Amino acid sequence: MAPFLPIRSLNPGCIAPRQQVSQGKISALVREMKAAWSIINFNHQLKKYHMETQTKTPTLHPATAVRFTKCLLIFSFALLGTAGFAQDEFKNPQADHFEPLYSELNAWEIESNATVNHLEMLALATESKAANDNVTIIDQLYQAFAKGDVPGALANMDPKIVWNEAESFPYADGNPYIGPQAVVDGVFARIGAEWEYWNLTGIELHEMANDKVLATLRYQAKYKKNGAVIDAQTAHFWTLKDGKITHFQQYTDTDQVVRAVAQ
Repeated sequence: MAPFLPIRSLNPGCIAPRQQVSQGKISALVREMKAAWSIINFNHQLKKYHMETQTKTPTLHPATAVRFTKCLLIFSFALLGTAGFAQDEFKNPQADHFEPLYSELNAWEIESNATVNHLEMLALATESKAANDNVTIIDQLYQAFAKGDVPGALANMDPKIVWNEAESFPYADGNPYIGPQAVVDGVFARIGAEWEYWNLTGIELHEMANDKVLATLRYQAKYKKNGAVIDAQTAHFWTLKDGKITHFQQYTDTDQVVRAVAQ
């Protein structure tokens, strides 16, 4: 069993019941501390530059301000945890287990006069990680679709997701579908009832700015009533926020689908 690190109470005069935090969780906090520190230093250097050049300091985008606040909170709790570990009464024979953590912290240093370019690169690296997480979420959704796992496909959808089928598509009559259940009833259930099979093939995921993911793929399906087959070029445009899918927009060869249904 991996050792755990007790965290001190916010009140310096007493010790709260010890909360058990695994090494993996502490490592995650260390990574968040790095991201927070890069943002703090980048903002400081930016303000310093504008003070020296007497130019107007740009206003932070609201989304950046929210992420900055989150990083500060995580940074604070991480400091509380590592500070508690430093107290003699908390030391135990398993303390050596955390040496890799201290090595990671010691190796990570940003000088006070670090260049803005260096800090900006660190901030961009944090953005890249968020983009990779978004792609992973969408990939999991498509994998769930392939297995016929509807609950799995809905798992990462926001309760108020806004879903739009392509204009003139047979199931665009309910646009916009609001919420996962509306999507199931208005799109998924109708496809299952009317098509012998509906496969998504050749899926490629592309990272986009502002928490968006573009998927390029093809619809290969067979209509039950007349046996008409389609092979339609398609794109899905996904928007995410805090790990949840908030918007979906479909683009496809609607004419091919409409002609198949009308035969």
